[in-house]
Amino acid sequence: MTAHLPTSLPLGVRLPARRPGRAAPASAGTAATAVMVAAVLTWHTELNAAPDSVRFGPRA
Repeated sequence: MTAHLPTSLPLGVRLPARRPGRAAPASAGTAATAVMVAAVLTWHTELNAAPDSVRFGPRA
């Protein structure tokens, strides 16, 4: 059965099967990292689209 699957899939299924207690923190950490990367990219894109007074503050 595993001969037709990509290599990463059986390896990824092995962790929850053998260590279910570690699966939840590992997936939560991955999800948190993905959310933070998406948030930073969104913020950076919006900041680049803002006028200079918003980006750099008022000029003295």
